[in-house]
Amino acid sequence: MRPGLRLKTTGIALSFFVFMGCGDDTSSTVDAPVDMAVTPDGGASDGVGSDMASTQCRGTFAALNRAQLAGATRPNGMCAMPADLDIICGNDVGLTTRTCGQTCFLMNPEEAAVIACTTMCVKVALNPDLTDPCLGCYATAVSCTLKNCAAVCAADPNGQPCLQCQTTNGCLPGFFGCSGLPAPMAPGGGDAGVPEGGSSDDGGGAGGG
Repeated sequence: MRPGLRLKTTGIALSFFVFMGCGDDTSSTVDAPVDMAVTPDGGASDGVGSDMASTQCRGTFAALNRAQLAGATRPNGMCAMPADLDIICGNDVGLTTRTCGQTCFLMNPEEAAVIACTTMCVKVALNPDLTDPCLGCYATAVSCTLKNCAAVCAADPNGQPCLQCQTTNGCLPGFFGCSGLPAPMAPGGGDAGVPEGGSSDDGGGAGGG
């Protein structure tokens, strides 16, 4: 991501695809683009109304308001549409997708089945729901994590081994590259999502294969 305004996001962003990891009070930082217009209250302007712009987000991005989330999101990401950002900011989409994914995985652990089942489950749970490309980023990332990191992340969903597993297997880099949403900084420095300046050009989801 481009260097700029430093924003804080909750540590759960590192592992929001896996087992219940709420209540973690650690924090990470993300870089918002340098061309983001900052308002006096610390928000930013991306064309949303002033009331919506100052709305504090929930879930993974709870430390940001709606405008800050938009400013820190890569414009060509699958989740950069204003309607998607409204839903992501206003709901705990990570928790919803994680819950759906776990249920679907127990029913049929085959990757394509988990993605399809998770997608339908989240569509029912969210009203309105995310656009298909954005939801695909979430569903694929959850499937990737459950397939590759279920055991290590069950032990400690916010721990370094879980983060490392998701990173090594492409789940986190794939998600942030696909969605365009701001990736947190990994403990000890370095981006837990896509490499500096990197992106997923084909719009694919996380951890495919």
